[in-house]
Amino acid sequence: MAFNMDESSKANELRKTGKYDEAIKIYDMLWTENEDKFTAAGLLHCYRKQKQFEKAFELIEKTKERFQGFNWYKNEYSWTLISGQLNRLPDDPKTHDVVEIATKILAINPDQLAYNKAIFKVAKAAKKNEDWEILNEWLKKVDPEQLKIEEEGKDWSESEIWHYYRAIYLLETNKFEDAILFINQVKNKFKSKAKFFDRLIAKAFKATNDLEGSKQIYERLTNKRRADWWMLHEYAKLVLESGTKNEALKLMFRAGIAPGPMKNKVSLFNDIANLLSVKSRTREALIHYHLALNIRTDEGWSVPTELSENIEKINKIIPEFQQSEKTIDLFRNCKNIWKKELGVREDVPKRIKTKDLKGKVILGDSGKPFCFIQTGDRDSFFCSKSDLPERIQNNEVVTFDIKSSYDKKKKKNSYRAFNVRIDT
Repeated sequence: MAFNMDESSKANELRKTGKYDEAIKIYDMLWTENEDKFTAAGLLHCYRKQKQFEKAFELIEKTKERFQGFNWYKNEYSWTLISGQLNRLPDDPKTHDVVEIATKILAINPDQLAYNKAIFKVAKAAKKNEDWEILNEWLKKVDPEQLKIEEEGKDWSESEIWHYYRAIYLLETNKFEDAILFINQVKNKFKSKAKFFDRLIAKAFKATNDLEGSKQIYERLTNKRRADWWMLHEYAKLVLESGTKNEALKLMFRAGIAPGPMKNKVSLFNDIANLLSVKSRTREALIHYHLALNIRTDEGWSVPTELSENIEKINKIIPEFQQSEKTIDLFRNCKNIWKKELGVREDVPKRIKTKDLKGKVILGDSGKPFCFIQTGDRDSFFCSKSDLPERIQNNEVVTFDIKSSYDKKKKKNSYRAFNVRIDT
């Protein structure tokens, strides 16, 4: 027995330090000798971490009836289902497949983290597949008051997702008044996501034929230099319904210029082409049709019959008109059309001042090793607290320099503050 205790301690230490292969060898020996719940949980943990899911599920089949009342084993069981089944589903799973696995996880009575993980996996699939009653059923399994409003390192918190999905459910099941009331009650809790909730109100207004109310919201959401391309596209389609073709086209051009992957904009390019064709701007329409065609071909997507017919129809009108076969060239040609129409000049890189900037220190969480320095024009620069003068106070004005850096969270080049001095 003493030997087993020593070996068990060694296996646990190896497991805790991430040496799973070595730990598995000892756990296997211990399991052969004595099938106890601690060994089963430890072995299951190592199998899961090493993605040896076949062995993990074989072990579960032998042990789940015996050890499911043991919390450590129960947690390993639930997270093995999450890692080995739920997270290995295709990117676009059928809602039924997600529900089947999630139901098994919930039956284990897992910890809250695993429980919520299963719930939101089902909710995501149900939303994507437009299974609205399933979405509603699974949202009801969660108390939204117990969800965190903000979660560090996550763009959307579980609370934001829950309320957003709930609003979508109401909207998609034609409960428009309920949707508007619900959104107005909750959206102030999620100010960083306000535009998404406001957009849903705009969609509810449109669905109830309040086009003017919908337009006012879209106008406010897009009346800024860096409006989202998809928001501009939605607004353009709404404006087009009102019969204002020129305004709709300009909004679509703005959407084309706005940042976003080309493949996500394929329907936008097709809509631009359709509208240009209606306005008898045939050559420009053809360029946009070809861009939509090329993107679909590049991505291996099917080509709608209507798109092929539109290209063929214009080719009969201007058979001599030749287009580049390169998608990037087509995109540049389209972009030139958009910019010319909108009167947009090429951006000139702004000269960045890097020395002797002034700003106030925002210390933030005392437990974090970084802070930010905010300048008078509201620019905010990341700064390591180790670069700050001793005994610096929150909101104290400082002089500092900046140097090139990389923002991992936003995945783009940036600047960080250094050489921070107290302003005297």
